[in-house]
Amino acid sequence: MTLTGAALAVAGLAVGAAPSALALGGASAGTAITASSDGNGYAVVSAVGGRYDYGDSTFTGSLAGTHLNAPVVDAAARSGSNATWMVGADGGVFTFGGAQFHGSMGGKPLNQPITAIVPSATGNGYVLVARDGGAFAFGDFAFPGSMAGTRLNAPVVDAARPAGAGLWEVASDGGVFALGGAPFYGSMGGKPLNAPITAIVASSTGKGYLLVAADGGTFAFGDFPFPGSLAGIRLNAPIVDAVAAAGGGAWLLAADGGVFTLNAPFYGAATGESNPPPPSPVGTPAKGGNGGNTSVACPGGGAITVAASIGPKVAQLLGDANKGGVALCGSGWRDPQEQVALRRKNCGTPATPDTIYKKPSNQCSPPTAIPGTSMHERGLAIDFTNCAKGSACFRWLSGNASRYGLANLPSESWHWSTTGR
Repeated sequence: MTLTGAALAVAGLAVGAAPSALALGGASAGTAITASSDGNGYAVVSAVGGRYDYGDSTFTGSLAGTHLNAPVVDAAARSGSNATWMVGADGGVFTFGGAQFHGSMGGKPLNQPITAIVPSATGNGYVLVARDGGAFAFGDFAFPGSMAGTRLNAPVVDAARPAGAGLWEVASDGGVFALGGAPFYGSMGGKPLNAPITAIVASSTGKGYLLVAADGGTFAFGDFPFPGSLAGIRLNAPIVDAVAAAGGGAWLLAADGGVFTLNAPFYGAATGESNPPPPSPVGTPAKGGNGGNTSVACPGGGAITVAASIGPKVAQLLGDANKGGVALCGSGWRDPQEQVALRRKNCGTPATPDTIYKKPSNQCSPPTAIPGTSMHERGLAIDFTNCAKGSACFRWLSGNASRYGLANLPSESWHWSTTGR
């Protein structure tokens, strides 16, 4: 098992950090996770339809600020593309990134709420699955059959698609129902569980699946290689969804927006994101959270990449400083893997998981934030060049930065962020 320390720092394990007042939680908690088109990133979706992208996942739009008749309960991505669907508990379907709308159950009578959406093999259709196992097929998804009307020992909580036709549904007790010709590889039905099952993930071949429990326990069937488990580790919030990662691993999503990696790289988590997120332009590369990043040109050349939410203020700051005779530039957003590399370099030799992910930042030289906690990773901090104390850069920022929403970290004259840390 590979449980990355970045996940330890931000994805729900107790590490001594106080949660943000704006962190995901409660009725607007993290609810779904989808993989990027090439598997080198993922998007976290909240119950209010907010979306937070990490790695190379590209922001294609969200429901932030939109009135919903029911919370978003699941999301799915079309294989090999940025097309994404979200579905509400009432069966309403929302499309993003070129995903096609093929119909929905929104406004129609349901015996039980919808819990999952699964795209067809072509991506030209999808099936909605309800808590009673009812299935509603749209587009070219061939109706796989249904468990509706069958007495179930536990409600259906998720679904996945095999390599061929059909559908797997999983109940919270671990029972797996193979519909429409889908092969059955086994289940946890009738077996003791420490926590209910919340997700089923198909293997890359579609010839196996992984069941994931609320405590992070995992159960592999068919050709899904066992990726490890979080069972026995105290979590701050239950696991609510999971998605397969390249190479047989998986990303697990907690209800607070935390992301755990099992044999997969860590790109970030949504525990510190504002919810609902501020809207940002569709198509903005969204590697840093808060709806996406943007590049702000420096008057003297170069550019600073920051979260789209603060881009206009940063542009105004740079322009006003230039009018005052001070040409500013620097570096803003930082990839999570860059943060890990900096910790390896600055926090002790040889680098160990403890020195990278747990050692206090002030014990590194120079001080370097724990991966997952840096404001740079969210695009909300800038390291200005040539900004030592007493410099023209530092003097101008000290007198003006607050007007643009930035504050200095006292121990680092060059580091300015939305929180001063």
